[in-house]
Amino acid sequence: AAPMTMDTQRALPIAFDVLGAGLGPANGRYELLLKAQNTPLPFDRRWLGQGWDEDTTWAHPHFWQNEHGCVLWCHTHGPHAGWGISYQGHHRYFGGGNARLPTVLPRTRHGMATDPLPVLSPVYPDYWQMVRDHVRLRGIFFYWMDRTQHLMEPGGARQQADLTDFKRDARCFSLEGA
Repeated sequence: AAPMTMDTQRALPIAFDVLGAGLGPANGRYELLLKAQNTPLPFDRRWLGQGWDEDTTWAHPHFWQNEHGCVLWCHTHGPHAGWGISYQGHHRYFGGGNARLPTVLPRTRHGMATDPLPVLSPVYPDYWQMVRDHVRLRGIFFYWMDRTQHLMEPGGARQQADLTDFKRDARCFSLEGA
């Protein structure tokens, strides 16, 4: 899949948790991916003979895939158009419209999957947890810097030892004489 950028990733869930589907492999966590030039179609290529091509078949450049190979993607053509889950080259659940994100898949493909229908739960990054972790780490650094700064000041207990260690380290990483 293509690399993520902030623009392509904005407001997209990093994953979907899919639960309750009658077809076992359709359940699980689906990780976000972006379509690249070589991303395989999540359905049997024989259907391309109906005038569809790989570029126009994908309605959106993003999709989600689980560990069983099921793909939550948006299809542009045919009776299964819109958001759906494909598995082993066939749509299993479909009819989710073509909005930027799937919310519900209201139809089960007869003979390919069984009810009950899957429940889709988007998973977004916990940005507040990342901020809290960052603040905590910076707080620990500044706390210890404040508590030990006097040791490294001129005339401090660690000044000479720190200077000796610095010179030794500088010689170890120097390119001179190499």
